[in-house]
Amino acid sequence: MTKIMVVDKNPLEGKALDYVLTQYRPHISYVGQAFSGNTGLELAQKRTPDIIFSDIFLPQMNGLIMAEKLKELFPNIFIIISTIADDFNLVEKALRIGINNYLLKPISHKVLLFTVDNLNAIINNSRVNQPLSANTLPECYQGLLKTLRTSTIQQIFNQTDIILSELTLQFRGEYNKIRNELINIATEITSAEQNVSFNEILTIIYKQFINDIISVQNNEDLFTSFNIFIEKVASLYNQEDHSYRSEVISRMQEIIDNRLHDNITLESIASEMFFTPSYLSRLFKKEIGKNFSDYLIERRLEKAKILLLSTNQTIDNIAEEIGYENANSFRRLFKSKIGMSATKYRSYMSVK
Repeated sequence: MTKIMVVDKNPLEGKALDYVLTQYRPHISYVGQAFSGNTGLELAQKRTPDIIFSDIFLPQMNGLIMAEKLKELFPNIFIIISTIADDFNLVEKALRIGINNYLLKPISHKVLLFTVDNLNAIINNSRVNQPLSANTLPECYQGLLKTLRTSTIQQIFNQTDIILSELTLQFRGEYNKIRNELINIATEITSAEQNVSFNEILTIIYKQFINDIISVQNNEDLFTSFNIFIEKVASLYNQEDHSYRSEVISRMQEIIDNRLHDNITLESIASEMFFTPSYLSRLFKKEIGKNFSDYLIERRLEKAKILLLSTNQTIDNIAEEIGYENANSFRRLFKSKIGMSATKYRSYMSVK
């Protein structure tokens, strides 16, 4: 029978999991809760759970340090981080330790049961894999780095296939070890680049890869995410990245057009798309030929002109609909950019 334990300073977390398992998964055993990192380590050694749900922020010893120690003691244990911390650096560190999933609180019953069922299936199907020595594949790494800079997409994927096959054989298909090795390869690719502008784009692609594999639970999906990462990097190195840049710009334009009524900023878009504002600003200027703020004003005024001619809304309402809380600011902007007031524009164009 699969055994599950909780490590969290909030006693309700353990009670909630116990209730859900009793109601919906009675064949899975809840074996208790520890309230600090130290006691979590002790209880795990006594109860030998197959799965642990743990917070990061624990008394005495944080959850990531505890998880790292547990992975050393019990290489086949499954550890799920359950936290309020939506932090990329913590996610990356958790994945490197070998954390199996990173869930943000509050966790719905549906997500909880889905996670438990997936791990339970893995446990039932394969408990016998023995850990292998963690030899890396330096020759393959170097070959891939060279291939990324000089070869066609097909040649690059041929090299990637070799690496994925070698890793599968080396680690006997053990998911956590393969995932950690692919993170190492992605890190190596990202850190090897000396060109500042390329490095910034690579870092963004790397972060997208890490975010993609947070909830992945099988090698097939992991390999798919890695191939997407490699394809993006290859396009960049082969200077075939125009489509990628166009995709980024198209997404920005879509966000702008859909949210003209909001207090939208370059910073908010950058955060949503996992880019730095400075990179998006430079890319937007290069691709569109004007800076972000000028483009945003232009789009808002275009929509304002449409609303002026196609509706009977007041100037104040139109100003609010395109993102201006202060209607007088909108009036001044409209007159300075269009050459006449909004009211006069409506009258003049209606006559024409």
